Amino acid sequence: MIAEIISVGTELLLGQIVDTNRTFVAKKITEKGIETYYQSIVGDNLERLEEALTLADTRADLIILIGGLGPTKDDLTKQATAQHLGVGLATDDEALNKVVKWHQNSGVPMAKNNRLQAQYLEGGHPIENDVGFAVGSFYEDDDETHADYLLLPGPPWELEPMFDKYVQPFLNKSYFENQIITSRVLRYYGIGESRLSTILDDLIENQTNPTIATYIKRLEPTIRITANGTDQEEVDSLLDEGEEKINALVGDYFYGYGDNYSLEEAVYDLLRDRGLTLCSVELGTNELFKKKISNVDRYNKIYLELFEGFMADVAVYESVDKVSDEDKKREVAETLADLTRKLSGADICVFVFGSDGDVEDIHKYQKEPFQLAFSRKGQETVVYSRVYAKDHLDNQERAVYDMFDIIRRQVLGLKELDRK
Repeated sequence: MIAEIISVGTELLLGQIVDTNRTFVAKKITEKGIETYYQSIVGDNLERLEEALTLADTRADLIILIGGLGPTKDDLTKQATAQHLGVGLATDDEALNKVVKWHQNSGVPMAKNNRLQAQYLEGGHPIENDVGFAVGSFYEDDDETHADYLLLPGPPWELEPMFDKYVQPFLNKSYFENQIITSRVLRYYGIGESRLSTILDDLIENQTNPTIATYIKRLEPTIRITANGTDQEEVDSLLDEGEEKINALVGDYFYGYGDNYSLEEAVYDLLRDRGLTLCSVELGTNELFKKKISNVDRYNKIYLELFEGFMADVAVYESVDKVSDEDKKREVAETLADLTRKLSGADICVFVFGSDGDVEDIHKYQKEPFQLAFSRKGQETVVYSRVYAKDHLDNQERAVYDMFDIIRRQVLGLKELDRK
């Protein structure tokens, strides 16, 4: 099924308001397996709205219009859609009573055009608005060659609860009756969204059930797989099959599930499950690695800090910065990682070394080399040289996240990323 989303409002075209509604709605319908090929913004103009509706009607099964349901002169969405469909506007008595009572209780005279807020597309269904006054509309066209219409209010604080509470049931009943819809979010690190999408092009191009959508989450792209079926066992089987196909292509980058699961949480869980402890040495990162792992390991079961005397000896670490030869820097990084691990008694120690932080402008893009060392008892210590070329704070974050990924790959025995 294909949907088209049209946001209505001249203020959106002028950049006076940021359109977050289309993002919210697109995400919600994608989770149901409804695709969107086109999204647009149209000003408050009847002629241009008609043009947009006529075009959308040729290429979508469901047209979602957002905004323009209020009582003012430039709120034209309901009128334009009714005109396009050749239907009238009906009044929802309950919604009208809500508008009337509010005016009576507040002592504000009610203008005639306030009645517009209680109107919906005749022959369709009104959608209740718990927060505001403007009702939504859901109109199913009996002619299968024409699209169905969903009209939603513009204020996000009205649209979002309306969608979650009232629109979802309409969509389920109309398009997914007797079907179960479930999504699974896969998280990745070390691969960009564009490359991820390219690798999965064939799967995405030929998708039916389940459907696949890629999203960018800062440094960690995600994939949402959505499947539908008549029972949960069937849906879970489809999700498993989809995940297997995806990770057969990009599995080394996969680290976990969920919208909010982070790479540091994945590393923490991995070390906890294997009974491994961790310590770190950092220079040029403002102890970012320590902060991130400590936020996860709130009860100090995994992350071990060195005793104060050693940690206070900053000169030991800063001496690394004075080594200019690349091979010698790697050698020093390896030595410090090994020494720190032995002193702390941890199973694993990581060493993250970059600039000393004394840069002229931390927001200026610049190439910064980092040495990342991984030391584990009973195996050879490895050191990686990485160069990052964004601003200083971004370079620090990327180095730290690469260090988390190195831990994950080393513990799991995965192939290392091919980076210099």
